Amino acid sequence: MPSFAKDIVDLRSDAIVAEATPAIAAAQRATKTIPIVMAPVTDPIGSGFIESFARPGRNITGVANMFGDLTAKSLEILHRALPDAKTVAVLMSANPTHAQLYEVASNGARMIGLSAVPFVAATPADLDRAFLEIKQARPNSDIRQGRWCEGAR
Repeated sequence: MPSFAKDIVDLRSDAIVAEATPAIAAAQRATKTIPIVMAPVTDPIGSGFIESFARPGRNITGVANMFGDLTAKSLEILHRALPDAKTVAVLMSANPTHAQLYEVASNGARMIGLSAVPFVAATPADLDRAFLEIKQARPNSDIRQGRWCEGAR
């Protein structure tokens, strides 16, 4: 990503549109002058991309996708569908913002009486291993019955 961002800067682009945290971070390191439009990023302030939503500062602006409320609502819907579930598995990639999103999911789960367990598939090649780990961990009774992971294969 850093060499790609440098190549774009070397082309003297008028602006850079960067999607997702790793691309935005690479563009930020590559230039302090070319405008960068982030589309989207989970936590632009915490990631150091902007100073505030009202006054982004620097050369970066764009869209944030803070899904905390949606994550909590999704967990609530899951809990209604599987009321006996006590634990949920949270699958994450190597994206640096996923640890923060896990905290959002974990807090949302705790608010409705569930616990959350993180599982990481750093790359697409790691998915089979991650699903096997989830199945072996048996986060709730529906996994023991084989219903939870069947659709994820």
